[in-house]
Amino acid sequence: MNKLIRSFKGWLNRAVIPLTAQFHETMHKELQTLVAAVTLLQDDWTLYDKAVTAFLDVFKRARRYMQTPIIVQLDNARDAMMKRIISIIEQAIFAPLNDQEKAAAEQLKFLADIYRGAQDRDYESNTALVTHFLSAAASTKFAAAVATLALTSLMDALRTSNNDFQTIYVERLNEMEKNRVAGATGELRKGANDAIYVLAEAISALDNLHVDADTKDKIKKIAFKFNAITDQYAIIYHRHAGITASGNRPGGGDPDGGDGGVDGGEGPPGTGIG
Repeated sequence: MNKLIRSFKGWLNRAVIPLTAQFHETMHKELQTLVAAVTLLQDDWTLYDKAVTAFLDVFKRARRYMQTPIIVQLDNARDAMMKRIISIIEQAIFAPLNDQEKAAAEQLKFLADIYRGAQDRDYESNTALVTHFLSAAASTKFAAAVATLALTSLMDALRTSNNDFQTIYVERLNEMEKNRVAGATGELRKGANDAIYVLAEAISALDNLHVDADTKDKIKKIAFKFNAITDQYAIIYHRHAGITASGNRPGGGDPDGGDGGVDGGEGPPGTGIG
């Protein structure tokens, strides 16, 4: 049978709780209106809605555990460094010292526009975006422009700041797991995951039924949005898994290898509130 929804079960089962919560919050918000238009999905959506609501309610109360002064301080320092780099790029566009500086700034504006607002995202997403920004800036495509604007030392400082934050953040996650601060959050997370697996199967199953063209079109739109969200969060998951497995060094791989998919095997669940 054709699977309209791409695989995602493997990494979601292993993701830390904060990333799982962000994933479900985004998925619930983005799919709610689309799914409401397909009558055949209402029972499955009701189960998912109930499970996600229960999970997010407990998670949002528990996440305060991660708001420690040192984490907030390191996050603010990282955000300030990112804003400073983007500000320098923008200033060089409007008030360049020479043509070379203007050309370099215009080239780097591409990166600045992509990663602008990273500081407004959750901790996991912010870390992934900053890591990707630094990787792109160090590539052969942008390295010369970075040097022209004398941003190399600031990029190094941002990398250090980002790594310092992630080191403390992962330590906090591990400490919370040892103290079992998450409590019932883990079980509620499993309930939300199980519910979305059922919903994913239902969407794929409907695509293989003889339904009218309008319903078929609505299902395709749901699947497109569903896959876009799972792809986005899979990237964030693999980045986090790589940082954790490689001693908090950005760019590591997923220690578990692949992605189990909607039908894939389960791995040990991650934990954490952030």
